[in-house]
Amino acid sequence: MDRPSPRLKIRSARWLKIQSARTVLRGWLSYYGKFSPSAMYPVLRHFNRTLIAWGLWCK
Repeated sequence: MDRPSPRLKIRSARWLKIQSARTVLRGWLSYYGKFSPSAMYPVLRHFNRTLIAWGLWCK
């Protein structure tokens, strides 16, 4: 019987985290973006930097 490799499980877990973060970010943008879009820039900048660092670390 073939078992999924541990690496595949890690990739699946990463994908689920990315999807959940994407959903949360989309919700924040739609809600807070209506009232003051400029207030979202620091949050998005932080999220972008964190995502880049995470992506580089996961290589």
